[in-house]
Amino acid sequence: MTARSIPRLLLIGDRFSEAGRAEALCGAARAGVPWIQLRDHSLSNTEFERAALDVADRIRKISEDILISVNSRIGVVTLLGARNHRSIGIHLGWRGPSPKQARSMIPEGTLIGVSVHSLEQLTGDETDYYIWSPVFPTSSKPGAAVTGTTELGEASKNPKHIPVIALGGIIPENAADCFKFGARGIAVLSGIMEAADPESRTMAYLEAIKNITHHLSNSV
Repeated sequence: MTARSIPRLLLIGDRFSEAGRAEALCGAARAGVPWIQLRDHSLSNTEFERAALDVADRIRKISEDILISVNSRIGVVTLLGARNHRSIGIHLGWRGPSPKQARSMIPEGTLIGVSVHSLEQLTGDETDYYIWSPVFPTSSKPGAAVTGTTELGEASKNPKHIPVIALGGIIPENAADCFKFGARGIAVLSGIMEAADPESRTMAYLEAIKNITHHLSNSV
C-alpha cells in the first residue's frame, strides 16, 4: 500500500469486544468506512485473539475491502493473514516493538503505523504512517495538552514524507482543518463509537472528507 492509497478515514474500535461496540463497527462498515483498528487494552492475548477474529469475520462479510488493523498484537495479525484476510495492518505504540522488529514477524505487505505525540518522535523507521494526537481537545483523554493544527502541519512535512493521520477531537465540522494542514487522513474514536447512530455518523465524516479533498484537489 502506497502513501497515496492509505485510507482517509480510520475508525479506532476501542473496547471493540464489549456489548454493542462490535455492532457499531459493523454499522460503520455498512456506511463505507474504509479502515478499522481493533483495540482493547483490557483483554488477555487469548481473549483479544478470539474477539478480533470474530469481529474481523463479521466486518469481512460486509466488505472485503476494509483495511483491518490490530493494535499491538502481532500474533493476531499473523492469524488474520493465515486466514486469508486481505488488507491487514498493525498499529504500534511509541513504547512497543519498533516497526523494524514488527516487520520481520508479520505477513508481507502488512501496513505498519506508529502513534506519535511530538515532532521528536518522527523517526520514520520503516513506518508506513503516523497517528498524530491529540489535535483538538478530546473526551477520551480529558485535560491532555493538544498540539493544534500548526504542529500537525509541521508533522505532516516530516523529512521522509510519511503520511500523517490526525487524531483527537475531530468532528465532521473541523475535519477540513486537518486536511488543510497536510494530514493524509483523520482517525476517529468516540465520534463514531459513542454516537447514537454510528452508521449515519460515519456517513457524515465521509461526506466531510469528500468535500474537503475535492476542494483541495481543485485548488492545486
